[in-house]
Amino acid sequence: MPTTTSWKLTSLLIFFTFFSCSFSYSFTIINNCPHTIWPGTLSGCPKELQLLGGDQNQRVVGCRSACEAFKTDKYCCSGAFANPNTCQPSYYSTIFKKACPRAYSYAFDDGTSTFTCKANEYDIVFCPNSNGYTLYIISLKFD
Repeated sequence: MPTTTSWKLTSLLIFFTFFSCSFSYSFTIINNCPHTIWPGTLSGCPKELQLLGGDQNQRVVGCRSACEAFKTDKYCCSGAFANPNTCQPSYYSTIFKKACPRAYSYAFDDGTSTFTCKANEYDIVFCPNSNGYTLYIISLKFD
């Protein structure tokens, strides 16, 4: 069920991946506005990127980015890799890109993943089911 909220906001970037579980995950985008997302099915997260949680941290509840998992300049596009010439898609970012082709998968993934809209009401869709994945929607209204 979509969640609707009102904000004064000029830009928003959300990036996360959920895996099959029987529980929900709540998070706050900004301004203490809570939302709940129910994980669906998305396979293929490498073990080294898996985020464990749930009962005694035994369930895979998400897939971290390579930057978050390894904290290196190469995967975080920082230091010597802080420009589009040296920061290129990695093996890990291509996993996310394959699952959700229009999703932002690494720092300079602007060509296929940056969109602008003139409206003030949006549905944010996570992994559209046309790719065979569970559909997640958050409806937002910006005042």
